[in-house]
Amino acid sequence: MKNIPGAVKRSGGPKTKRGKTASSKNAVRSGVYSRVALLEDETIEELEQLREAIFFDLQPQTMIQRILADDVVISIWRKLRLERYESKTLVIAESKSIAVHEWSDELGHDYDQILEKYRRYCLRQSEKGIDYYQDLLKKLMIVKELYPNACPNLENFKKEHSEIYQLSRDSTFWPNKLDAEIIENKIIHTGESFWVSNLQSLEKFLGDRISLFTSADTVQAAIPRIFEKRLYRHLSSEHLNKAADNVSRALNRSIAEFYREQDRYREREAIFISRDESQPIENHSPKSQRQSHDIDFDASN
Repeated sequence: MKNIPGAVKRSGGPKTKRGKTASSKNAVRSGVYSRVALLEDETIEELEQLREAIFFDLQPQTMIQRILADDVVISIWRKLRLERYESKTLVIAESKSIAVHEWSDELGHDYDQILEKYRRYCLRQSEKGIDYYQDLLKKLMIVKELYPNACPNLENFKKEHSEIYQLSRDSTFWPNKLDAEIIENKIIHTGESFWVSNLQSLEKFLGDRISLFTSADTVQAAIPRIFEKRLYRHLSSEHLNKAADNVSRALNRSIAEFYREQDRYREREAIFISRDESQPIENHSPKSQRQSHDIDFDASN
């Protein structure tokens, strides 16, 4: 990879023991692939009941079949986990006003991870200090008052309001196209011009930062913004559908492999039985041998 021009260096994952431990418990893609055997809303009794029912249906005969049957159990367990998770997330997605403690109760480990990620993000932002954002908000209000509908001169705007211009670049998905967007100032999907929409988004961004840093309850302030910052992207139907497809494929593979192994086992058993039946039963006792010799001798006479 080092010798390939333009090669992208991939992350090797966590290096410390603490990081690896935390990573091993990640509830990836809706928690359905979590390497934690039991999540907070799951019990060992439910898992054992599922295993007993599946083993009763499959009737594994060999060690290999039992291992493959366990793979089927894991796949079905994950499928049930996804169905429970999907019903919970749909409730939360439909009601953004859900109480803080209910988020924790409903999502468990996932909630803790997402909230901790958001807290780290806020901590990095707060290093600039609340005064920084308050000062930027004042400067933004001046720009809105001077240029409510459009920017009259782009170069003057860059020089006279450089901090607001830079904030616009930082918050724009394609910062290299910002200048052209400001000049064209087209009506976008919200029914507002690009300039007005940009100023409104900046005002909301700064207002969110100020309210977050002045809030006495960090958790309460962070929860409504989880949706805004798309830290809950796995609530979308796209990711849930992808997880459902992956689980279904894994389940189908597990079941197919079990039955293939079962067929191979039956074929081997059938071969052994046919070999035993094809071999004649011989009596090699000395008495029978003497009798056969006597019969042959008498017959020759």
